Amino acid sequence: MHSEAGLSNGAEIRIFNTIMNKAESRWDGSEDELSGYDGRPISLLAIVSVVSGLLAGLAYILPALGFLFIVSFAAAVAAIFSNRREPKLLVWLAYVGVFVATVGTVWSLTTRTMYHNHMVALGEKFAEEWVQLLIKGQIHEAICLRMDYMDRPLEGVDLAEYFEQAVRPPDSSESIPPPLEMKEGFLDSKTVRSFLVSGSNTTIRLLPERTKFSEQQGIFDVEVFFEVEFLLEDGQGGFRRRAQTVSASARRIQYTSGAHWHISRIFNHSSPDMPKLGVAGDEGDSPEIPMDDDKQ
Repeated sequence: MHSEAGLSNGAEIRIFNTIMNKAESRWDGSEDELSGYDGRPISLLAIVSVVSGLLAGLAYILPALGFLFIVSFAAAVAAIFSNRREPKLLVWLAYVGVFVATVGTVWSLTTRTMYHNHMVALGEKFAEEWVQLLIKGQIHEAICLRMDYMDRPLEGVDLAEYFEQAVRPPDSSESIPPPLEMKEGFLDSKTVRSFLVSGSNTTIRLLPERTKFSEQQGIFDVEVFFEVEFLLEDGQGGFRRRAQTVSASARRIQYTSGAHWHISRIFNHSSPDMPKLGVAGDEGDSPEIPMDDDKQ
């Protein structure tokens, strides 16, 4: 009986001592003990990894942020190896940072590629429609689409009369020439004149594999290439076809009121234009060009 009582008292004492030790090991409320929690420092590299990973996901809006994926990955690797040498807190953030940066970068690249493909398709369509205006002899409409959207004449204006004005209209920009001078300069292109002379006998084929594009702040440029076959006089009283490679550069500008396209350049890669009248590949005078009024 006495031995059982002794064992019971001894067990109670051991339990009491265990409880007291745990109580003493608890936080006493001091700042020193709080700052040295668990004796491990916080992993700053892991925090850098997750923050740069989140920012890398915004590369769709600001493509320049794409390089932060590399920063996030490098910081995560450094944080993981540093944790092996000296255990730290919040190392798990490094894994989160790499995951977020990877998903964000893949999403950004995918959406940017889709956006570029969409813009290129729109630019190719716009350039082809503009070339069709030349083939149909709609000179004034073609000139309008070469002008910046903010400089074009208002809807309802008689374009034939507008492009006969030798003086710049008061509401137009000072950076553009008078309408008549603009028209004469446009018709001075041998390639343009070849389109107009050949007319409906012209055939075009889009060369999508040669399409080029570039992008800058608020501007998207698409250079569209065509294989064009003109039907032109051969100088001996007959006609013959001439195949040439021509590109039309379509430019999209984002205004506050919306985005608009215009043709910034047309270039003949087979026979570059010279500032003289004539048709592409020929010297001297050119045949009479049919105007809009003659086609009506």
